[in-house]
Amino acid sequence: MELSEFVQKGFQMLADPGSFDFNTFTLLLRATFQSLLDAQADEAVLDHPDLKHIDPVVLKHCHAAAATYILEAGKQRADKSTIRTLIPDPTQRLALVATWNNYRT
Repeated sequence: MELSEFVQKGFQMLADPGSFDFNTFTLLLRATFQSLLDAQADEAVLDHPDLKHIDPVVLKHCHAAAATYILEAGKQRADKSTIRTLIPDPTQRLALVATWNNYRT
């Protein structure tokens, strides 16, 4: 799956446990899926209290990268191994796959 440098960097920031702990990673990923499924959810997606400590520019970059990644993966009907390729941290990799499976159906 080919992604722009902007998307790759944003998703790598999101996947870095030093930038996003497991809870904020999962929260932003779920919020991104929700914003793609419900246009009204998009406005509130980045206003969650547990995301307030993250720089808004970083948060928006990571949200855009995650949304692009999700859309591309869906478009290409990516399997689990492809979905995991950008996530080096095993714990967050599991969260990504679990979240993907929840929203995929």
